[in-house]
Amino acid sequence: MKLIYTIPALNEEDWLFETIQSIFEADKESQILICVNNPDCWHNDSHEKNEQFRNNQQTLKKLEKLNNPNITVFDKSSPSRGWKSEKYGVGHARNYLMSKACEIFDDTDIIVSMDADTKISKDYPDGLREFFTEHKGKVALSSCYYHKIDGLEQDDIRAILRYEIYLRSFVINMLRIKSPYAFTALGSALALSIKFYKTSGGVPKRNCTEDFYFLQRLAKYGKVYNYCRGMVYPAARHSTRVPFGTGSSVASGAEQISESYPIFSYKLFDDVHEAIALFDELYEKDVSSTVYDFLAKQLNSDNIWQSLRENFKTKDRFIHACHERLDGLRTFQYLRQTSIKNQSNDEKNIIEFLQHFKNNLIDSSFNPDIEQICNIENLSLLTCNIDILIKLRELLFNTEMTLRENE
Repeated sequence: MKLIYTIPALNEEDWLFETIQSIFEADKESQILICVNNPDCWHNDSHEKNEQFRNNQQTLKKLEKLNNPNITVFDKSSPSRGWKSEKYGVGHARNYLMSKACEIFDDTDIIVSMDADTKISKDYPDGLREFFTEHKGKVALSSCYYHKIDGLEQDDIRAILRYEIYLRSFVINMLRIKSPYAFTALGSALALSIKFYKTSGGVPKRNCTEDFYFLQRLAKYGKVYNYCRGMVYPAARHSTRVPFGTGSSVASGAEQISESYPIFSYKLFDDVHEAIALFDELYEKDVSSTVYDFLAKQLNSDNIWQSLRENFKTKDRFIHACHERLDGLRTFQYLRQTSIKNQSNDEKNIIEFLQHFKNNLIDSSFNPDIEQICNIENLSLLTCNIDILIKLRELLFNTEMTLRENE
């Protein structure tokens, strides 16, 4: 079983080689596929895009000097070799790399999706091998992650902690309600077998959010797990290449993050949980649910279940089809739109979550931190002491890791 690390690289000269070093320090037998890419027109374009093209050319020269037989480089940057459309981006690069992995390696080998600015723990490769030895078939892994904040400016620390608090509060709630779409959509923390990739339809060729849509597709074809030994460490740095994700979140700042990535009330996740629990009864007859009402409006249909009853005659197949209808995107849309309608408040939702789950979900060792956070008058995630955000991140990280491991 080989581990095939696939890394898209655009304007990554300052980061990529530390990532390569991190991989080989953990596993000298690793195979690394790198796609240095940009639209073909960039070498004749504006100053900023031309600078990124030049950065890519320097990256290619440095990679050639490495002369490492375990590194395969695909040049989609040089003149006449770049993408033919400016709309092409990271989704195209991931799709290209994983397709190449399928051509070169065996079905039993493992594609490990990475970013050029992501490091890994020393035990991550062994954790991957252990996971895929134990889990066969149509399974994928959304790996554990952690953003290190050492050396960052205070504003950047607040931004990345606020973003990570959103990510962790979201997936904690999705895990506890046992949604099949309980995963963190990070392209730098994803792995699956080549055999499963070949049947999945591939990475969506999108310029952003390709990781979310790919994981959602995998969850419909098979199962996405959330735990193996080891950790990935995405860089908490500024990036404006795509409008979503870690880099853009740090660049936009904590205030913009609060608008783009609100903290949802745990009670809304309970609504989704109740809707999922009703699938069994729904097989026999229509039942009432606020989530079903939302879906009906989204799909512009008065009866969104009858066609499923007609097309899927067994209960198991019907329930699977219901999960496909109430997928990760529809779940997020319900949470987002209902939250806006209810004029939801991030801090109120965080405090209610901590108070509600401090005795049964969150480890009791965090009770002093919970008490401190909940007793802050007019708590604001935008202005509170950074230490409060660190404590909040740590208790959510601990809670999520426990849920992931016990999934």
